[in-house]
Amino acid sequence: MATVRLDNLVKPRQANSPTVKISQETKDNAVTYTDIKLDLELSKNIGLGLSPILAKDIVVSEDMQAIRNSLYNIFSTKKGEMILTPNFGSSLDQFLFENVSPFIGKVIGENILSALQTFEPRIEVLNVRVFPKPNDNQYSIEIIFKFVNINKESSLNILLSKNGQIIL
Repeated sequence: MATVRLDNLVKPRQANSPTVKISQETKDNAVTYTDIKLDLELSKNIGLGLSPILAKDIVVSEDMQAIRNSLYNIFSTKKGEMILTPNFGSSLDQFLFENVSPFIGKVIGENILSALQTFEPRIEVLNVRVFPKPNDNQYSIEIIFKFVNINKESSLNILLSKNGQIIL
């Protein structure tokens, strides 16, 4: 079976060191999580020190931004859309054509909580609040969470609109 290596997801000083193998863990806890940036932006260089290596690798997100990218993927993916993981996603679009009501708002909140607990173990959800806005035909959603290994709190606001938009 073929192997795919994404060396740019490893810390640069680790990947550029001739004595350190990529599979070794680093003792430096400066970056806990990494992920590929969603816009697939190209990096200008990699490495630290006096002679960074010029490269055209994909830029990676680190720590909190990497987790936010994952949250965006969860909320923008419909269940069944990922072939090898058909249960991945939150399918928020299924609520776009329901009447805006507190009951549907509660169902949306439970759906979000379940999706985050299932697919994002790097956060602990502290609160999910859904505010139905029947006059505007939309829901305003606030998610308060804590990054587990980083020990910081953050929030994410989502606007679920009846015109078919999910705005993060």
